[in-house]
Amino acid sequence: MEKVVCVKSAKVPIVKIWDPELGLACDMNVNNTSALENTRMVRTYVEIDERVRPLAMILKYWTRRRIVNDAGRLAFGDPPLHLLSLSFFGTNLVTDSM
Repeated sequence: MEKVVCVKSAKVPIVKIWDPELGLACDMNVNNTSALENTRMVRTYVEIDERVRPLAMILKYWTRRRIVNDAGRLAFGDPPLHLLSLSFFGTNLVTDSM
């Protein structure tokens, strides 16, 4: 791992890690139970409807390219993007996929 940085000014303590071998960036936090619940919710919807993940990934890519995905700068973080993806399918999430 390289470029391990602690972001003390974040709403919850964040450690940013970059792995050049894998080309992978990761943000980690501790004791944030709402993030765990959000992850479980998104995983459930991804399991229910195969269209959710690709749409969420497209939105994430689009916001990154336009530099509007940094929650620390009052922009979209991942949870609002996931909710936006889910709301796109509306109340017919399960029935549309069957």
